Amino acid sequence: IANIHNRTNAIVSSGATLHAGGNIDVDASSLIADTDVYAVAGAAGSVGLGAAVAVLNSDNDVVAAIFNDATIENADVVRVNSAATSNLHADAQGASIGALAVGVMVSDVTETGTSRASIGDRVSIGTTPRAGARVNDLTVNATSNHIINATGTVAAGGLNAAGAGNFATATLDSDTGAQIQNDAQISVRDDVVIATNVINNVDAEAFGIVGSLVIAAGATTATANVTPNVAVTVGPGSTIAAGDNITIRSRSTHNVNTESRGASGGLATGALVRANTNLTNSTRVDISSGSAVTARDTLDVSAESRIDADSTSTSDSIGGATLGDSRANTIVDSDTIINVEALAELVANVTRIHAKVTRLEANATALYNSSISLANIAEANARVAADSVAEVISRGGDIAGYGQLELVARQTGVATTTRSTVNAGIVPFVRSISNNGADVRSNIDVQAGSALRGTNVLLEADSASIANQRFSDVNSLTIDALE
Repeated sequence: IANIHNRTNAIVSSGATLHAGGNIDVDASSLIADTDVYAVAGAAGSVGLGAAVAVLNSDNDVVAAIFNDATIENADVVRVNSAATSNLHADAQGASIGALAVGVMVSDVTETGTSRASIGDRVSIGTTPRAGARVNDLTVNATSNHIINATGTVAAGGLNAAGAGNFATATLDSDTGAQIQNDAQISVRDDVVIATNVINNVDAEAFGIVGSLVIAAGATTATANVTPNVAVTVGPGSTIAAGDNITIRSRSTHNVNTESRGASGGLATGALVRANTNLTNSTRVDISSGSAVTARDTLDVSAESRIDADSTSTSDSIGGATLGDSRANTIVDSDTIINVEALAELVANVTRIHAKVTRLEANATALYNSSISLANIAEANARVAADSVAEVISRGGDIAGYGQLELVARQTGVATTTRSTVNAGIVPFVRSISNNGADVRSNIDVQAGSALRGTNVLLEADSASIANQRFSDVNSLTIDALE
């Protein structure tokens, strides 16, 4: 078991005053690179009992901030950057041999870190009235890049009986935020960028083999639980003004995969195999009440999500009497939202407010294979449930793009696929279930009290290229088959 608690901070203290002829960089970054935890177990004898547990817990927190009431009078570029990177791997491996053999493997990886870049309450940047004082550019940027992998492998062989349990779990519960807090006053000559960017790659893999001349049973489960929160916030009463452009962007990419494979062989045998992929994504921009964001040229406000989620389970049983099933579940719940509160002002020559899902693919594949048997119950079950919202909400905001104003909520490349297959011999009962669904909503919600102003105004809600495919196959001689 390994526990990592990391705190990385770059801070400009409350009430500080900074004046620079060049750049001011407030930069905090943390890299947890190629961190591996291995557990290996082996047992042999008349009774072989083997267990291996590999657990890796990480809390990688990174903060870059200019604290409350600080003042930046003069600088070419002001950059506030936080970056959190974790590469974590837990691997449990084991084997047990004996007249009675039992093996249990547990691999568990968890990351709960944060990456936060912020401008505090009542901070002043570039607003000093002194002659010649100026700030040309401001960037507030928070990034996270996580690679999380849990792997478990077990083999158990017993003369009379053998059993194995293998459980691999990868968990990511992270927060990434770029914030302008309450009542900040910001004025720059050129450009402002306030952004988050998150890339997550999470995998859980479990593999089990159990064999006996008499009784063999195995349970193999791979689970990934991913709950990222990605947000850009402009707090109440804050004012941001730029001589050229302002970009406010929250962006996330999530690749989540589980794979589980279990095999058992014996006179009486069973292999229960599960692969569970769970992703709850929140990627958003919040412009709070009473704030004002003004660009002379272009104001781009965007929230963007990209998702690939997969689960694959395979169960193999060889014996005179077999009982087992294979289940793959992929669950996606995603919100990609831009929220403009009452009395907030967004003004530019060209104003673009876009909430976009550029890709959402959710797949589940369940495969069950068994030998010829007169006492066989076989089941493969693949399920996908995808719920995705892309939404632009104005709850009474004043939004102007004097040359061009765009409010767009769009989802493209949405696809769900489930595939369940049973390959069996002579069996009394076999079931192959494939079930998928996608609830996709793209909304423009301009509520009472809102004002939209522009020469050309576009309001577009688009949910395009949605594809749902479902396949269910049974290849057997059976008394009772359900597809």
